[in-house]
Amino acid sequence: MVERAIDRLVEREPQLLDLDITEHKRNSDEANLLVLELKKPGEDRAYDNLKLRAFRAELGYQHTAHVILGRGSNGDLVRQVIWVDA
Repeated sequence: MVERAIDRLVEREPQLLDLDITEHKRNSDEANLLVLELKKPGEDRAYDNLKLRAFRAELGYQHTAHVILGRGSNGDLVRQVIWVDA
């Protein structure tokens, strides 16, 4: 069996599978459609970026993105979607 990066991440940090929003067919990797990670403006996205890339490359999710919602440092409302490629 080939070890996947996603398996190593889950072994190290089981909460990895705590995704904010996901759309998929249960108990199957056949219809993995979307994973979204919600963030506040200014929060670090580096770890989630690795996670989203792994879900896309290794589990076949078609779309992955960070959704940034909240108030920026200047008080302005931030609503941003950053799509993540494999």
